[in-house]
Amino acid sequence: MINILVQYFIDNGQISMPEIGTLKLSKNEAFWDDGKLIAPNEYIVLEHKNVDNNSHLIHYLSSALDISFDEANNQFTQFLQPILSQQVASLNFGNLGTIHKNGANITWNSLYKADVFYNNLTPTIVEEVLPIDQTIAPNTNMQMMVWTIIISALSILLIIYKNLSH
Repeated sequence: MINILVQYFIDNGQISMPEIGTLKLSKNEAFWDDGKLIAPNEYIVLEHKNVDNNSHLIHYLSSALDISFDEANNQFTQFLQPILSQQVASLNFGNLGTIHKNGANITWNSLYKADVFYNNLTPTIVEEVLPIDQTIAPNTNMQMMVWTIIISALSILLIIYKNLSH
């Protein structure tokens, strides 16, 4: 069940769990600060608000487990029951993190470290000065002219060969 729930979270960027709250993927965009490009930041937060079962999630579970909607709803409720009834103190949410419950207090310990993927950038400006008599364009034009002459000469030779062979 947990693998399917993690995949749902990855696909949708959030997952709502009754009596626990909603796990959400939050993002801060990259921004420019004092000559540096500050990397974007992604993190997973737990919003503490009571939600009902999400029908989209239940349909997703129903499809993934190949069972009816009601059975998927029952299995999801049974999956959450141990942490809600305090039979277990924590619920491992795959490699994303862990939900901890201590009495009425529910917390989220995220294992998701986006800073491994994003780094701040400090650009360096490199100026290359070319001598006045050296430019890039003439070399390119010369190469194109040589190829044009070669292709034209081959075309003329092929036309002459075709006319002489008949």
